[in-house]
Amino acid sequence: MMPGLETLGFKQDHSPLTDLTKALELPGMRPLHIHAIVSVDGCLPLTTQIYFDGDPLVSGTIEGPVPAAAVKSTELHDDPVDYQARRTLTCDYVLRPATSPAPARPAA
Repeated sequence: MMPGLETLGFKQDHSPLTDLTKALELPGMRPLHIHAIVSVDGCLPLTTQIYFDGDPLVSGTIEGPVPAAAVKSTELHDDPVDYQARRTLTCDYVLRPATSPAPARPAA
């Protein structure tokens, strides 16, 4: 099943953040997503978020647009009109070995 909506925690009708969000005409919600932590012995753990194709919020929220590589295609199994209908998703992850050198840092 698709995850539920996650608001940005706006509880007041008029706070600086809610006023800014309304002024910029941004939704006060995050795109549908799943947090994933992938680990295996001998590799560094990977913590990421998976977003879903077809969700209009991936194009921009208060956090900005979601990177295209983080938006995954799903396979719809029920009513195509209902975005939250039953979908499946397959993801492949590549983990970095724990003994691999740290990535090079750009010169300051």
